[in-house]
Amino acid sequence: MSSYGFRSGYVALVGRPNVGKSTLLNQLIDFQLSIVTDKPQTTRHEVLGVAHGAGYQIGFLDTPGLIRGRSNRLDRNMRAAVYRSLDRSDIHILVVEPKMPGAIERTLIEEICKTDSPALLVINKVDSVKKGRLLPVIDQYSRLHDFSELLPISAMNNDGVSLLVSLIVQHLPEGSKIMEEDEFTDRSERFLVAEIIRKNIYERYREELPYSAAVSIEEFDDTKLSAGGPVYISAVIYVERIGQKGILVGKKGTSIREVAIEARVAIEELLGHHIYLDIWVRERSDWKDDVDFLEETNYPSIG
Repeated sequence: MSSYGFRSGYVALVGRPNVGKSTLLNQLIDFQLSIVTDKPQTTRHEVLGVAHGAGYQIGFLDTPGLIRGRSNRLDRNMRAAVYRSLDRSDIHILVVEPKMPGAIERTLIEEICKTDSPALLVINKVDSVKKGRLLPVIDQYSRLHDFSELLPISAMNNDGVSLLVSLIVQHLPEGSKIMEEDEFTDRSERFLVAEIIRKNIYERYREELPYSAAVSIEEFDDTKLSAGGPVYISAVIYVERIGQKGILVGKKGTSIREVAIEARVAIEELLGHHIYLDIWVRERSDWKDDVDFLEETNYPSIG
């Protein structure tokens, strides 16, 4: 079909950890694509989510929160994913909290200034502060960059999200469809299943354990579906230390069974089929610096 009059493009969502980028993405595409927890630095990948509308498609790129100071391969890859998203996007959205800009925000604005793409500032979590506190924040950001749009929202409450979409559409270039109308991401079912399991780890365990864990889908067998059977999924959770393995498994395997039970419900809702889920836990102390492992488990590559 002709693309005349049809608008489409890619929009990078960038910001520091825990500002609500993944919550915003899920609201924008009306689907729980990116995992959301109350812990910072939950997102480790660039995740594409497509919003479909009358006469437009928007490819939102959810990115890891930009961090500074840590230097393992995974951290460097996540930082690279942020900059790569800015390079490939038609519109940039800097997502911030209703606080004065810090070093991370200034760094991201410097990167945004290197491009000619329109940039929007989204101040999220405005329901957490009084309106009077927003004005100085808006003034400071306006001094740092001439944003095409500036919008206070509450992604959690879906307040201001539809207005944000309409503003984005105004800045989209004309183009062809990104995906078919029944598609919403380029990520595989295997990837989404691994993310569901990782979300359950984040929600169940505290302190540093979630940050030390990676999930790999070793087997995804749907050959029995035609006969009414379940999808068989075998997943491995990798941790950095043997002590973490004991915590994750729990006494007589009770903890890991609970993770599997909760994950199975969410995976069946995603796939629309019954599944049989096996989860194993293994120690791999160097996984954050292992290039081959990071590529095998779909973690971002520096390139």
